[in-house]
Amino acid sequence: MSASAVIAKQRETITRFCWDPAYTSDVIKLSCRNRSVFLKEDNYVFRSVIADSSFSEGVHYWEVIADARSENELKVGVCKKRDFDLKTAFCDYSFGWAYYSIGQLRHCDGANG
Repeated sequence: MSASAVIAKQRETITRFCWDPAYTSDVIKLSCRNRSVFLKEDNYVFRSVIADSSFSEGVHYWEVIADARSENELKVGVCKKRDFDLKTAFCDYSFGWAYYSIGQLRHCDGANG
C-alpha cells in the first residue's frame, strides 16, 4: 500500500470524540460543545470525565492543552470501565491508566507512579 493510501485510510478512521455530560463529575464544567473541560476544586481532589466514544483496537492519539487557569496537576488517560465513582480518579482503579502531569504513569494506585 502506498504512503498516500495509508494516509487516506488513517483519515477515514479518525474518531472525533467529546466529553460525555452523562459521565462527568458534577464539579467539572464542560464547554465548547463538550470538547473543553474545566475543574475548579478547592479541596484538591481528583475528579473524572469520560469521553463519548470508546476504542477497542488500533493506535489512538489525542492532545490536551492545559487551561491557564489550572491550579492543580491533572491526569489524562484511558479506562476500560465507565461505571465508577466520577468523584474519584479513574487510574486509582485496576481498570484505569493515566499520565499524571508531574511525569508519572499511574495504574491501580492513588498515590504512587
